Amino acid sequence: MMLAACLCLAAASVFSPSPVVRVIARRIIRAAPPDALGAFWERTWLRGGALPFPAPRLDAYGVPESRLGSTRTLWPGITERVDAVEASASHACARFTVIESGILFGGACLAHCGEVSFARGEGAAGLPGEVPAATCELTWTISYSPPASTALWQRVTELAVGAMCDDLVSHVERRQGELTLTVCTELRASPRAAWREWLRHVWREGGGLRVGPVPLPRPIPLPSPAGARLVLPPGLQERVLDLDERALVVRYTVLNPGWLVVFPVSEHFGAVTFEPAGDDLLDPEACVMNWRVRLRPLRFGRVLSKFVTETVVVALAEGLAHELIMKASAGSESESDSSAPRLHARASRVAWTSDVRG
Repeated sequence: MMLAACLCLAAASVFSPSPVVRVIARRIIRAAPPDALGAFWERTWLRGGALPFPAPRLDAYGVPESRLGSTRTLWPGITERVDAVEASASHACARFTVIESGILFGGACLAHCGEVSFARGEGAAGLPGEVPAATCELTWTISYSPPASTALWQRVTELAVGAMCDDLVSHVERRQGELTLTVCTELRASPRAAWREWLRHVWREGGGLRVGPVPLPRPIPLPSPAGARLVLPPGLQERVLDLDERALVVRYTVLNPGWLVVFPVSEHFGAVTFEPAGDDLLDPEACVMNWRVRLRPLRFGRVLSKFVTETVVVALAEGLAHELIMKASAGSESESDSSAPRLHARASRVAWTSDVRG
């Protein structure tokens, strides 16, 4: 996995018969197995971890609850797919394989097998002064058959996997407890129409955000990775991870969080869902939008990250509600007063929850 990290070394390789490359790396990580696997998805699988190259391209998000079937493409063209995922309180693992070796290996079949596992056991309990339940052993295993220079690729893989493990351990050490924001907003539109309008008005056009009286410019679509946009100011790069029109869900993330873009978090994940409204609204063309954001503030960044997240999400949610009411009102101008919209823009319901376990 991530053999592109040392592409420059490959150029100096001498082609020779190639047996199997096998690498096993082990580390102790201060997190329970399911939480450690979650950090792997956010830090390593999605963002590339310690790789000095562009972030991986996410080709398929996979099953939302487990990431099974998730597919990504690493620079320069190595495509990986998650084939199995297991998670319990004492053990979590993900198995993946290379389904396209790209130009680096000339498209050759690598017979690749990879597994990242997190298990509570002797290794996790062996840290003096630590609570065993909050630690586990990370084991990263890879085997594959390169078309040439096995000794070189053995060393390259050891360096790449070791760097990924060290980066993940360091990331978990530094991160703070998780916060979750939930914003619930009533909309005057069917769930499907609201889902499409969110993509147009919020994602593509920016949702009409302002700094005081000054409107912000529209987000700039980015050529890579697919589904990404640049928000100016402050320079945030956001990316759609999954558009599920059947379930009416949008999942997205921030690719470059940090102090430089006034968003001091280490992990971010957003999901927007649209559901039919209750009968008490007396309107068949109405729905409820639930906008949830999970994040982990950087040190000293809790107050600012909460303020920025809540301010922006509430403004976008209520701006979308106003936009849909204006559309509904314009469509009913020629009708009698009795058919005027019955659903008015209401204040969004906002709630924060926290997980201090880190």
